[in-house]
Amino acid sequence: MIIEIILFIIVFTIILIFAILNFKKCNEVWEKVIFIVYVIIVSIPIILYYLDLWNIPSQLNLTKNIDSESWLNFPFTYSSTIVSSAIGVTASVYIALIQIRKNNEDNEKRDKENLRVQNMPLLKYNIDTERKCKGYVSDLIITSIENGQPYELNFSFKNIGLNSIKNIIIDYESDVTNSIYRLSGKNNVISIEKGEEIESNHFLSLELNSITKMKLIVYYEDVLDNWYKQILNITYNASSIFEKGNYIGKVSYSVEKEERIEEGDINTSAI
Repeated sequence: MIIEIILFIIVFTIILIFAILNFKKCNEVWEKVIFIVYVIIVSIPIILYYLDLWNIPSQLNLTKNIDSESWLNFPFTYSSTIVSSAIGVTASVYIALIQIRKNNEDNEKRDKENLRVQNMPLLKYNIDTERKCKGYVSDLIITSIENGQPYELNFSFKNIGLNSIKNIIIDYESDVTNSIYRLSGKNNVISIEKGEEIESNHFLSLELNSITKMKLIVYYEDVLDNWYKQILNITYNASSIFEKGNYIGKVSYSVEKEERIEEGDINTSAI
């Protein structure tokens, strides 16, 4: 008898701990209701088993003047019917509610994505080597070329998208630079309105008749705080043609498809 009582206490302690720990994880009211129903369903057969095991109805004189065997069959049959029905109903309700929640999450995700696309900026790039740079030190891109000649490198960015750009950061790297240069957006916020165009003009030292591979990494943020990254691959041909006091360079470039990134993915090592 003592062992049976200890086992009973252990079983219900486990059920109670399980119920408390998992009940706290239920966020919605319907989740809590379904969980309570399941705990009751699990507990009923155990309670009936121990009632019958310890013959408690007879000890409480609850079976006087009745056919105890027939009567005890009734609660067992009744409880099994209730349990099976409850399991079927709660399972159906749970599946339906899960599906509703999933549909709501999918709709919210789709609406958010549609809003992002509707406000997504789109940049049109242009790169040339015309003489536009003022020759300021801040416009110089330091290269590893010694005794080279100065060449121009100019970028323009036009926002042809559906909304403004909150912030834009421009990084530069090449075969002849030891580090990644932050050309724009290092210590300030640069925005581009819809339809607006900005320029970034620079000069650098290259060898005559050399071909240099360059890369422009552009990070930009839309009005919904989404960040994008786009890469321009540039081939710079430093010719030996000298016109109007300047050596002429020629460029060809390709623009990779933009990709959505997190703000933490922006390179922080650029100088």
